[in-house]
Amino acid sequence: GTEERLEVCLLEVQARLARMASRTQKQPRANAGRKSATVMESTNLSRAEAMACYIAQQGTHRLSIGDVADHAGLHPNYAMVLFQQTFGTTILKYIVEYRLSNAQRLLVTTDDLVENVAYQSGFGSLSSFYAAFRRTFGCTPRQYRQSHRTT
Repeated sequence: GTEERLEVCLLEVQARLARMASRTQKQPRANAGRKSATVMESTNLSRAEAMACYIAQQGTHRLSIGDVADHAGLHPNYAMVLFQQTFGTTILKYIVEYRLSNAQRLLVTTDDLVENVAYQSGFGSLSSFYAAFRRTFGCTPRQYRQSHRTT
């Protein structure tokens, strides 16, 4: 049910965040050994994780940077900077990646029309879905479905 989907969604987010965090190279800070810096970095990570989890929960709905920032109790500009520093990508790119990931799953596991997959995944238009999909995967959603289906 809904609870199982949320658990799977959160596990996917955790795995994605771990991959993103491992790709992000942070420079050591001069005050990294001080307790206050460690607490602040921990708080920032928690806020960044909260934003990513919110995207996972709401990513298939209409979503703005302001919505994501509000959820973490941050100003949108600071939220964007924090997210970028933590995960090495922007909030908007992360939302699109999340939606594309959802679309991939639906294309391979359902027979839904490509149009329905686009809207179920949170894209507001077919043109934005096709453009993002082709840019990311180098093929159309229909081609992706055909090449990844096991019959």
